[in-house]
Amino acid sequence: GDHWVWVPDRLLEHSLLFDGDDGRVLGMIDSPGLLTPQAPLVSRDRKEIYSVDVDYARGRRGKRSDFVTVYDLETMKVKGEIDFPTRAGSGNTAIAYSALVGPRFLAVFNQFPASSVSIIDLERRRFVGEIGIAGCSGVYPVDELRFATLCGNGATAVVELAPNGRKRQLFESAPFFDPVEDPVFTSAGRIGARWIFVSFAGRVHDVDFSRSIPIASPPWSL
Repeated sequence: GDHWVWVPDRLLEHSLLFDGDDGRVLGMIDSPGLLTPQAPLVSRDRKEIYSVDVDYARGRRGKRSDFVTVYDLETMKVKGEIDFPTRAGSGNTAIAYSALVGPRFLAVFNQFPASSVSIIDLERRRFVGEIGIAGCSGVYPVDELRFATLCGNGATAVVELAPNGRKRQLFESAPFFDPVEDPVFTSAGRIGARWIFVSFAGRVHDVDFSRSIPIASPPWSL
């Protein structure tokens, strides 16, 4: 439904699915790993749910495995797993750490040993490759073959994918916020090809990604 919402619980390591209209709990997905659970991603086109998971062979230690668990949207039963190299990042809220880029690809933000993005092909059920985004972090989808990321110099970069999921090119905007005096939160709101970022001081930055080079409107204060 349009008003369903995932609520990750980092203590119990699972994500609850709520109906926002009446507050009912509709289901739950367990996260097997040590990292903060990321909110699962839903594809209505494929009628599937995707959860980026991390697991250790000995509970809290041992060999680490990173994978995407695929669930059926109607029954919430596991349909399969997609392994990818052990690099997935995590944070306090895990916001913008993974996202669907169009109906075919899933992008996962990595932090080890440097910032990058893993591309997962949901159609072929395989890991496509890793795209370096040095100095940047987060995944903000724009359209079926593009996603943006926030950079440490106050700019944003846009990665364009080829039809096979490999990187085609990367564009960077001019800096639109001051990362020292007034940085922006990683949580953001999307309106079509625009992303709205709010700074620590309550200034709203509206960035338009509809063109090849991102354009930020003058910020305004809350």
